[in-house]
Amino acid sequence: MPNNLLDSTRLYIEIEYLGKPENSNGRKTGEYYQSKSDALTRESFNAAKVVSVPLDVAFFIMDLKNSDNEIIETIGISKESYQALTGNIVYPEQYYVNKDNEFWQEAATK
Repeated sequence: MPNNLLDSTRLYIEIEYLGKPENSNGRKTGEYYQSKSDALTRESFNAAKVVSVPLDVAFFIMDLKNSDNEIIETIGISKESYQALTGNIVYPEQYYVNKDNEFWQEAATK
């Protein structure tokens, strides 16, 4: 589980930063969401599809993941959709590079 505040037995949503469409690997943003039930988490993910964009032009990706951290489904998210869905601003790429490095450094110590 990427976040110790999440229930490790249920579905969750993770948003990763792509930046340029040619980037194939997302960078960790620290953005996770989990509702009170798998059904509500899936409903939230499906609701986000309304503002999704094709993956080849996405600035962010949103993954619906299971309790084993396996991706069930992925949608593309634009900068504007990211702001609308999370309430956060879009930071410069270096911010996400730092967040990603912090995540993997912490993961290596566990």
